Amino acid sequence: MKRSPVISLLLLLFAAVLPCLNACSEDDAPWPNYAQALLDLPTDPSGVAEKAVFDNGDECALDRPMTDLRPDTLYRLHALYVYDGEKVHIASCAPILSLPLKAYKAESVKTDPLDVVAVWQTGRYINLQLSLKGTAGGKHAFGHHKLRLKENPDGSRTQETLLIHDAGNDPAYYSRTVYLSLPVQPLHEWLTAGRDTLRLSVRTDGGERHFMFPL
Repeated sequence: MKRSPVISLLLLLFAAVLPCLNACSEDDAPWPNYAQALLDLPTDPSGVAEKAVFDNGDECALDRPMTDLRPDTLYRLHALYVYDGEKVHIASCAPILSLPLKAYKAESVKTDPLDVVAVWQTGRYINLQLSLKGTAGGKHAFGHHKLRLKENPDGSRTQETLLIHDAGNDPAYYSRTVYLSLPVQPLHEWLTAGRDTLRLSVRTDGGERHFMFPL
């Protein structure tokens, strides 16, 4: 049976980050001054990550390069880390799905309800913290579905989008937190920064919610 593009992408991404999760786990004594952030880890052609790239654009060397990752890949992580003024020590991390905006086939556009905990925008991403119900090992599919491009009376344009969430057959037993990121830079191929906006619609247990973001 052929997988939908959304589900295939989800499984691919989680398969890609499994080595990274192993690399990020540790049982050492606690480090002081922990901080947490969403960040990127770019790898070189040999699959080594030597630096963390924060959403404000800062780049910091890792105290221990991460190896055995996919070559020439950008990993998106929710990380607990310590910065000593020169290097970053990542104590633990979890993968984040960084999903581009695209038009999906109708059969892939499902909107099973979930709860929005937080939504915020950085220079490089629009980020969502979501709470969904399922089981610990249940697989859910996500995507950012491209809808119409709306022309506004003032000459600006608004790209309308819909969050895809396919819970599959996962029983709604427990609540768990999921982070998603939407890369902003590719949107500038057809939207003008400082003028146009993006409207994100999310189906929740309490009804549909809408979020506006300047670009």
